Amino acid sequence: MGVLTDTCLPGPPSIEVCDGADNDCNGFVDDGLLDTDGDSLCDGPTVDGCPFHSDVTVLPGDIVIGRVLCDSPDSASPMALGVPSLPVRTPLGNTQTDCTGTYTIVVPSGSTLNPGTFPVQFSYNGTVPGPDGSGTIMRVVDDLGHPWGTDLFHFGFGINSTATVSTDPVTGRRTLNVDPITIATSECELYRIGVAVVDSYQQAMRRTTQRGNLTYMRRAGVFGTGPYTPFDYVDLPSDILAIRPDRAARTRTMFHESGHVFRHIADGDHIHWDNDNVRFIYARCHWPFGIIDEGFAFNEGWAQYWAQARLLGRARLVGPDAVTGTCGGTVGSSGVLLTPEHVDWVENMIADRILDIADDGCAGATPDQADAALVRMLEANPGTIHSLFEFETRLCESGLCCDVVRSTAPDRCPPAYDDHGLTCGGPGGHVLQHTP
Repeated sequence: MGVLTDTCLPGPPSIEVCDGADNDCNGFVDDGLLDTDGDSLCDGPTVDGCPFHSDVTVLPGDIVIGRVLCDSPDSASPMALGVPSLPVRTPLGNTQTDCTGTYTIVVPSGSTLNPGTFPVQFSYNGTVPGPDGSGTIMRVVDDLGHPWGTDLFHFGFGINSTATVSTDPVTGRRTLNVDPITIATSECELYRIGVAVVDSYQQAMRRTTQRGNLTYMRRAGVFGTGPYTPFDYVDLPSDILAIRPDRAARTRTMFHESGHVFRHIADGDHIHWDNDNVRFIYARCHWPFGIIDEGFAFNEGWAQYWAQARLLGRARLVGPDAVTGTCGGTVGSSGVLLTPEHVDWVENMIADRILDIADDGCAGATPDQADAALVRMLEANPGTIHSLFEFETRLCESGLCCDVVRSTAPDRCPPAYDDHGLTCGGPGGHVLQHTP
């Protein structure tokens, strides 16, 4: 049985202050403090108005200011959106964009600010600021693991924009105003969404991701395949924008796949994941309302929960008259009315159950705090949680977020399935593997 991390500072409890620690020893970090800009982070010395980003201060001096936008396709409302936390290189200095996609570079007083053509280079390998003063590295890489961008490796020499110079009549500060740049590539859109995923994770966990990074691999010559998460990164085809043409579906997919990353790393190392991949056959056709073995269903159910909790307002997925469906019209059985007894084998039912645990079982916790507690519980029990029942059991053993205690494990087979030893035979002749 694992243990949860103790966030309390040594010594007697004290008044909670904005320092990234649990001063009052109530189990939560920086809770109940002022948050003027609504970024779910307690206010530090300054307030920058950027949700989920640490507050920063712009030093005095002449500045270069511009903005980088990403062309975000969508059938209903295509638009250009700011690209946050994007590294930017210019002839007058380097920086990265803020949460709106705006970059500001302070240059020494007296520097030459020339209007006209202004080159800007960028790389999809930036740091998303975190609440503890550090941050998570967000990367969108090619097949070789090299970050996409406008470098020579990817046959790019930067993007030329146009700049004008203005002078503040009161302070005398000069500003080189660079026209906004709009990028229309899949890696730009993936990076923009990836930063939102990291922001959401850091908002809940109050720390960087487990390894301090999140990586999406956008393949250069792979088409027509679905997104997949081989252990600790998300693998995406070249035509991901064609496969997920709507922004909402595309964003949900990335939160779902990133949820896999967070759970896989919490569960153990790459060798452990390789073993699970063989046991549970992660790379297969499946359906959110399909009946499938417990290990596979829990892995998918956790990822569904993460997307619902961190992106989609914690909405539940399974209605009172939900029935099973098939994957591609060939895998599984359809039309079977789902009952509470199916919960261990249906990924959407597992997602709803985890949401119920987080929202109802974690007494006194905010949604962020509850989600963080569940992740920490996974991390405290590596290699031991591969089903909903095991998840609930470890939670209750830890004394955290335990709303319902199941005294016995679920049946070896789902309702109406026959036990064949290593498999279960179900409606329509579908054969279901047991969790090994």
